[in-house]
Amino acid sequence: ASWSPDGSKIVWTTGGRGPLAELWVMIADGSGPTQLTFNQFPDLNAKWSPDGSKIAFRSVRDGNADIYVINADGTGEQRLTTDPAFDFIPDWSPDGTRIAFTRDVEGVCAIYTMNADGTDVQQTTAGSLAAGAPRWSPDGSRIMFAENFCSMF
Repeated sequence: ASWSPDGSKIVWTTGGRGPLAELWVMIADGSGPTQLTFNQFPDLNAKWSPDGSKIAFRSVRDGNADIYVINADGTGEQRLTTDPAFDFIPDWSPDGTRIAFTRDVEGVCAIYTMNADGTDVQQTTAGSLAAGAPRWSPDGSRIMFAENFCSMF
């Protein structure tokens, strides 16, 4: 689950990690639950954009784990990554211009960043670190991550 930047809403995945795992959003008091995604593949790792207009998440709906974005009202879904690797756990930069994410290439994880539209994908950590679960610093100058991340799965 992830709070909206203004704290008024929550996005979460229902259905566990199975095929019924869909994104939902609700008002912070638990009212008004609304389903955002409708498919037969798990949608996980939802994270609000800093302005609250979009939600980044991971899905396997196109046959591979990739990063997607969707408008907060459930419209405008867009696939951002198309690499054959396993892409997951997105995190928005504080200014909303970039997204950091974990990429697993045959069991070796690294942190990558890309523009919020999916262009300019860049590896930011060496694969030997097994880095995962990126989180931007409040000023956007650094990214923290978990080391030996892929070995946890």
